[in-house]
Amino acid sequence: MALGSLAESIMALDHWLSRSWHSITRSWHWLSCSWQVPLMTQILQRIQDTNKKVQAAACSAFAQLEEEAQGELIPYLPHIIPALMHAFGRYQAKNMILLLDALSALADSVHAGLSQIDLVRQIFPPILAKWEQFEDLDTSMFALIECLTSLCQAVGGSIQEWAQVMFARCVRIIHTTLVNVKNPLVDKELIVSSIDLLSSVIEGLSERADLAAELITNSQLMTLVMEVIKLEHPESCQSAFAMIGDMSKTCLQQLGPCLPTLLPLMQSSLNPQLLIGAMDDRCGHHGNGAPPIVSVSNNACWAIGEMAKRAGAELKQYYPPVIISITQLIGYQRMHPGLLLNMTICLGRISLNCADTVAPHLDKVAMVWCFRTCRMRNDVEKEDSCVGLCNAIALNASAIVPSFVPFLIVVNSWHGRAPAALKATFTQLLDAFTANLGMSISQWLSNPNVLDNLAIPDRRLAGVDVIENNICWDAHWQKRRWCPIIMAKELAEQGYKV
Repeated sequence: MALGSLAESIMALDHWLSRSWHSITRSWHWLSCSWQVPLMTQILQRIQDTNKKVQAAACSAFAQLEEEAQGELIPYLPHIIPALMHAFGRYQAKNMILLLDALSALADSVHAGLSQIDLVRQIFPPILAKWEQFEDLDTSMFALIECLTSLCQAVGGSIQEWAQVMFARCVRIIHTTLVNVKNPLVDKELIVSSIDLLSSVIEGLSERADLAAELITNSQLMTLVMEVIKLEHPESCQSAFAMIGDMSKTCLQQLGPCLPTLLPLMQSSLNPQLLIGAMDDRCGHHGNGAPPIVSVSNNACWAIGEMAKRAGAELKQYYPPVIISITQLIGYQRMHPGLLLNMTICLGRISLNCADTVAPHLDKVAMVWCFRTCRMRNDVEKEDSCVGLCNAIALNASAIVPSFVPFLIVVNSWHGRAPAALKATFTQLLDAFTANLGMSISQWLSNPNVLDNLAIPDRRLAGVDVIENNICWDAHWQKRRWCPIIMAKELAEQGYKV
């Protein structure tokens, strides 16, 4: 269809519109700016139409356009927001859900582009006013709460003006739901959605930690969270642990009074017997996705790591049970990859300040810790994992010897971009190992038997096969097998004396 006839169809045929928006919006990247603006204008006009079917078709079309255009919509936000909020004031229940979904998708597409205060002031007051029309146990407000969550994640610190209102309402919903939790008609997802919104509010106040701390201190939030965790409702626990992790970044002091009860509850979610049993059962039944307990454990492990990084030795008494659980879990062959990642990061963060609690277990976790860390992207989580690993090695050097090749792979995985302090630590450890060997690392790696101690009996893998399997090495794509001699040359090129 020619662009001219396409534009005529857009402006003239509403019945054709409801059937054809999907293919039109997918053409966004093929249209010049002179066509993109009229296309978007027509969709926004149709969103404000009085015909409910046209409204629904236009909202769906705009959601598709948002997915296609992403950040390209930022310059048009001063035109988009007034149109959407005008529609917000007139839509009925069914199409309101579509409009809220479109607003959520817009926030996910343009992110901080939505944080301009004049736009935020158009969005939040009418949505919050609408929210007050719902009773605390009304499940029809799910779409609205989810929309607010996406908006808060996008606008960040611009939510300060409305943070107290959202915080108080979420706490009230959680309290009301808990009071009525034995009623089978009460949906616990109200707790989940409210906690998710609270997490977004707390994260949005990261630059106003004083305000976040004040809101937490002057509320029943932590008391309610403890009750939520005790419900043993997986989705609620998962969200609660995620929020605790977010809170620990800026409001760790407010968690303090609850930690003696909270940390053991979090550690109990890392129960090796329950986790391994759940994953074995899922594999035996060929199920898709992770069992609920894995998602709960994943968030608990991440949150413990966030606390350990900031609280350090203040929480030392709580670390040993966590470390023992991770030690028992980390070598499990069917371990969920996300949980394995967070376990290695958690070990690293505990070892940042309390390496003496991790070092005695290093021989049991070193190989998996190294293999998982080397596959991480070069970011702060990888840095924490590496620094913690090095701290543990410094206290128990003999434990890394069987896994020294995987450790070298970790060093090499930074490709010369390791932070200066971490590179200096790597250098010290490599020099110490060289002195202990009585030969250069390159010479040691040239020994054909150097990989003999690497083996995974359950999978009948040994030597270089173990390495290629654990670092996801594709010999076909790389056009060669993984080679320790080549790794030594790469380390030398990065400035290490090998």
